Amino acid sequence: MAASRPPTADRQLAGDTAPPDYHAFNQLTGTALETSRRTPEVRDALHRWHTCMAKAGYDYPDPYAAAGNERWETAETTPAELATARADVTCQKSTQLVKVWAAAETRIQHRLIQQNTDRLHEAKARKDRWLAAARRGPETRGPHKPPAPPVRPVTVRRSSDMEFEVQARGRAARRWIAFALIAFGAIFLVLGLVLAGVSASYLSEAKRTRGSVVALEWREEDLGEDRTPVAYPVVEFTSADGMPRRFQSSTGSNPPSYKKGDQVEVLYRAESPKDARINGFASLWLLPLIFGGTGLLTSAGGTAVATARRWRS
Repeated sequence: MAASRPPTADRQLAGDTAPPDYHAFNQLTGTALETSRRTPEVRDALHRWHTCMAKAGYDYPDPYAAAGNERWETAETTPAELATARADVTCQKSTQLVKVWAAAETRIQHRLIQQNTDRLHEAKARKDRWLAAARRGPETRGPHKPPAPPVRPVTVRRSSDMEFEVQARGRAARRWIAFALIAFGAIFLVLGLVLAGVSASYLSEAKRTRGSVVALEWREEDLGEDRTPVAYPVVEFTSADGMPRRFQSSTGSNPPSYKKGDQVEVLYRAESPKDARINGFASLWLLPLIFGGTGLLTSAGGTAVATARRWRS
């Protein structure tokens, strides 16, 4: 008589309780992805992305093909892979592919949720019943049983013609995340350095004089989820040619950094007195600091992801 097969880990945990119906969720997820890919706006964005990549010397139909190239399945990152990742990030940013595709897929997902409410509620209830049985544990259903055999890699089916192995794709996904973070960080860092150079050049060439804050210009601006009033100081000064001048600072704050009547040092270009600024940290160095700091932190995060991946491998 043939020996009985040992129970799986699922059976040991939850007994005869029906397992979760992941098929419903995965099917709807795959349908949303494939349907969004065929929308006019996504097809147009993909065409623009493909054109951008072609100008850089790459022939990929979409970012999935670029990320899944078999040449990247190596122990170490190659220069060709890094160059492809940089081109991909640049083209996705210039074509706004991620923004366009995410908006289309989100719209379709909302529609599918409304059309399949009963099915999703039943899938959730089934999962809740299975989790409740698993939490009770095997000790409530009889004697201890031998451990289950190793679980094979989990696969997620997005559509009838698209199946990805999570374990196989995990390494490639972490690699592209690291590349994207480093590339975006480098862009922001360069922008920060450029802005710092512009401020330094302006500071070395500008004339200095005293000015007075004559008004505060309040504007409603989006800061987070709410619209917040922000105060921009309006300053009057007299340039070297004896002409009275007035300008509004490009940097505002709430609470205001200045009040009406405050005396400030003004920097301006002799050949163009309209190009004037308050000699202060925010006016000269705030933007370079924001872009440079963001670039450093983002690049550091990408380096950390890449380093962690190498340690695990």
